[in-house]
Amino acid sequence: MVRDVDLSKLGSNAKVFVGRPNGENAREFFHLDDVDYRSESLRLLVPEDLIAINSSFFLGLFGNDVKRIASEDAFFKYLDTSMIDEHHMKRLRKSVSRVLLDIKLMDE
Repeated sequence: MVRDVDLSKLGSNAKVFVGRPNGENAREFFHLDDVDYRSESLRLLVPEDLIAINSSFFLGLFGNDVKRIASEDAFFKYLDTSMIDEHHMKRLRKSVSRVLLDIKLMDE
């Protein structure tokens, strides 16, 4: 089963998603703590006119999953990012890699 995480549903017309607290709020909004990553997967959808997804927002939204899955490849199999352009994906992959190298970054 695939569950969509459509950032355009957050109730704003945001084109830039920033801040770990905002990502954590989005995580609650989408009830991501209820997802069983062994039997479900996620698909990240963003507004067509997206300008940026800040790494802190992304980690607020998905950091718990990154820590739990503990593998960049496995995480990006769990989270379908095929709708995200390569420009944004470079930043997101770098964020995930950094956290996996130093899990304490999630405590900042």
